[in-house]
Amino acid sequence: MSDEAAFRKLRLTLDLPMIREFSGKFEIYLVIEEWVNKSLGFRDCKIYFDSDQIDNGEPDYMVSQWIPTHSLDEYMADVWPWLSYEYFDEVPERSGAEEVEEHKINVVLSDVGKAIMTLEEYYEHGIEVKEPDVIDDNFLDDEAEEYYRSLREDSGEPYDEK
Repeated sequence: MSDEAAFRKLRLTLDLPMIREFSGKFEIYLVIEEWVNKSLGFRDCKIYFDSDQIDNGEPDYMVSQWIPTHSLDEYMADVWPWLSYEYFDEVPERSGAEEVEEHKINVVLSDVGKAIMTLEEYYEHGIEVKEPDVIDDNFLDDEAEEYYRSLREDSGEPYDEK
């Protein structure tokens, strides 16, 4: 296993409490600060579970870390690989006139997030054992019975009627 793969597994394990919480939420919004004139471009990420709180309220969570990129896609792949996103507000213009621009996005669990939740369910509860359905001995109708009887007669095999 490569160091990169080990890091991804560790990251998902450490993020698991937040993944669980996000999986139970109806709406999730991130407001991510991008410092356009800094090499560590992406910084604070405010998390809201209610869209009414975004402009006037306190975030439910604040994640502060400095990430060396100016691409939202790279930031999301690195920091939030278990989320998919779309803008719910205008995409920042990147005019350079502002020192800090905000990316306002709506997020949901991605396939990776759903997969880790499925695996966690399996780890905690195992898999449900299902017994196979019993096949009825009389599952052929009269026409099918006659067809198979004729095949056996043509082959010379004796037909065993039960």
